[in-house]
Amino acid sequence: MDAPDLGVLRLLPFIFVGIGLLFMVIGVVLAVRLRLFRRTAVRVPGVVTDVVYQADVGYDASGRRRTGGMWFPVLSFTTMDGRPVRTRAHYGRNLGRPRPGDQVTVLYDPEDVTRAALPRDGPGCLAVGFVLLGLSFAAVGALVLVLFSAIPSG
Repeated sequence: MDAPDLGVLRLLPFIFVGIGLLFMVIGVVLAVRLRLFRRTAVRVPGVVTDVVYQADVGYDASGRRRTGGMWFPVLSFTTMDGRPVRTRAHYGRNLGRPRPGDQVTVLYDPEDVTRAALPRDGPGCLAVGFVLLGLSFAAVGALVLVLFSAIPSG
């Protein structure tokens, strides 16, 4: 019995591994940028003056409209050199949003004081999700590659 001709299907595992690597790189870049921001940011006391909702409207695979979004606190604080700042936080959240009047610790970029955030906000979970998704794609690709290599070529 002749072995099946897999032709272009032999590229499938490499495509999966490539997609997996891309997702992992995105996750690592998000994590490194967040870590760098947290490491170089200045911590000062501040107050949440408002919370702004930013809607994210899109369509799912079946064409149905879906909505979501994130809450971004508006922060008021004074920089280490005495300048008052009021800015929308750089990172938002969709659960557990702060309330106007909350006393908070603010992280701000000394090079761009309008780039501010709350200490626990940021794409940390998103970064982990991208890495895990990338690992999953790469693992499937590697598994398929092993399975294809067990099939004799014709």
